[in-house]
Amino acid sequence: MRLLHWYWQTNAGGIHRVVSELMSAQRCDPSLDVRCAVGRAGALAGRPTAMGAPGGVTSLDLRHGFDFSRYGAAREALRWADLVHMHSYNPVVALAVERLAKPCVYTDHGTDRYPSLRNRVVVGHFQRRFVRSRADVVTVNSLFRLSERVDFYGIRDGRVRVVHNGLDFDGLNATPADLGLPAGVPVVGTVAVFNLRKRLHLLLEAFAALNHETARLMIVGDGALRPRLEERAKALGIGDRVLFTGYREDARKLIALMDVFVLPTQGEGFGLAAVEALGLERPVIVFRDGGGLTEIVRDGETGCVVDHVDDAARCLRWLLGDPALRRRLGAAGALDVRTRFSIEAMAQRTRRCYDEALAGRRRRTA
Repeated sequence: MRLLHWYWQTNAGGIHRVVSELMSAQRCDPSLDVRCAVGRAGALAGRPTAMGAPGGVTSLDLRHGFDFSRYGAAREALRWADLVHMHSYNPVVALAVERLAKPCVYTDHGTDRYPSLRNRVVVGHFQRRFVRSRADVVTVNSLFRLSERVDFYGIRDGRVRVVHNGLDFDGLNATPADLGLPAGVPVVGTVAVFNLRKRLHLLLEAFAALNHETARLMIVGDGALRPRLEERAKALGIGDRVLFTGYREDARKLIALMDVFVLPTQGEGFGLAAVEALGLERPVIVFRDGGGLTEIVRDGETGCVVDHVDDAARCLRWLLGDPALRRRLGAAGALDVRTRFSIEAMAQRTRRCYDEALAGRRRRTA
């Protein structure tokens, strides 16, 4: 089968990581010939390992929205494929899929963003119509997303499947980075893009409520909210104990420095960073309204699911005060996620979706 993956841009975000590791696993299947096309070549384009193998990606150089000047390039990229796996929506690529009558699996990662209200309304309308009428199989990455997306797209015929994101745990072992932290100092941390949905201010507030004079808080990532978060840390009186590292390619080595990992995100579609932290034997704290994160963390067994900031501070105090408990929860978490969220398991479930899409297309055209 000639398989073409499509998504918007090569960057450090979750979709790029998920697709690149999925492609690496799929290239072990001799029945699949795998390629990738993106709308834009982002920061990681051109690197030999950008998509898990030499050759990288094909960039269509699209602008947001209805950039039909690039329709010919999109059509040419898709013509080769027996099946197209779309990881984000673009009307130009969608038109090429439709005109070429390509079988299509559409994965909704919950990350579609539009640069303007007009794009959100107009492009969003066409996205819903395309997925509802043209996608042979639709996948979501969590049970949390399942009912939400069924309602969003209006799909009532059983075409929506849950395929949890996977991780290559063989490459996960990480030697802790050397940031010059004092030996034996407890470290609470997270890895996130700095946007409103990540609610990093709640992490700052929980760390301040912890009232632990020697503990450090490490926040790995960057974004437009960083100045506001730095000011908030100072206002809470913890500015000298919070380390903003900025974006780091060696984020896993920084997770290895942490004693407890916290993700306060609201309505997260999945949460690959939580899987990474658990895979590195770190207990993880998430919030009950965290969406797919609550499917990853088992409350009291591999971490904590909390309701509010004071609850998060209580769990931090509990975990930091008991190294044996942290080790026990960490070991249980690593075993759990390696069983449920391996990239091999994701590749197998995704292949079943491809087979289902092709079989359904053959029945409809017979």
